[in-house]
Amino acid sequence: MEEAGFPHDSGPLAVMLAEHEAGRQAVRGLLEIGAGSGSLSEVESARTIEYTGQFVPLLYAHIQKENNILYPMAQKTIPPQEFDRLDQSCEAFDLEVRGRLDAAGFKELAAELARRYPADPAHLAVGSSCALIAAMD
Repeated sequence: MEEAGFPHDSGPLAVMLAEHEAGRQAVRGLLEIGAGSGSLSEVESARTIEYTGQFVPLLYAHIQKENNILYPMAQKTIPPQEFDRLDQSCEAFDLEVRGRLDAAGFKELAAELARRYPADPAHLAVGSSCALIAAMD
């Protein structure tokens, strides 16, 4: 989108990039906690709730912005042939990153994680509008 004239350091692109970094920080925190062994301490549990409490709403809002603001802006700005090339490139990247795990595989993985690590009902409201939770029902 930068090549199409969107500024990197202001406007929609800057907002999205800042959200990417905020998401990465939350994931890094979760990875740090997950790298330990044994049961989580009270501090680790609290930090996990804090990180997920930040990440879930951030991700949900971010996807809404991508779908309803950024993607339509890109479609209007980027020439159709280039847009198709980008679309194919993104699809190839997705396949490379996720391997052969399709939507059904992700749902199965999510269900297994939910069975292994049941959620504390007191904290479910934070992710109540998360599409993954709805998809698992």
